[in-house]
Amino acid sequence: MLVVGALIAPAAADTLSSKLKNAGEELTAATKEVLGLDPTVDFFVDQAALHHARQVARRGANLHTEWDAAIAKWRDTEPASHARYVKSGMLPPAADLQALLPSWEVGTQVATRKAGQAVLNA
Repeated sequence: MLVVGALIAPAAADTLSSKLKNAGEELTAATKEVLGLDPTVDFFVDQAALHHARQVARRGANLHTEWDAAIAKWRDTEPASHARYVKSGMLPPAADLQALLPSWEVGTQVATRKAGQAVLNA
């Protein structure tokens, strides 16, 4: 069983303010203080977590290279099997897959939810 508790800003407990979507800077700061966080920091991200997240593209590229090499080896050693698999639609050629997925211009701001929805609907 998972038990989840909610912490409401001390000054807003049992008030209408505790139910409001935007409680304001004072209530937010008070909640951060109760949690032992710096109330002046708007969005804290642990530096180790940030470093790890910034390596995602590199790790993904390395994995993609390994995957491509494995598929190329399979294609070369078992061409008939590879062709059947591709034809089944389970493994579209990279160019076809790229054409199916949505893309956005660099710098375009897209909500993660909307981008994910667009990919799933492709």
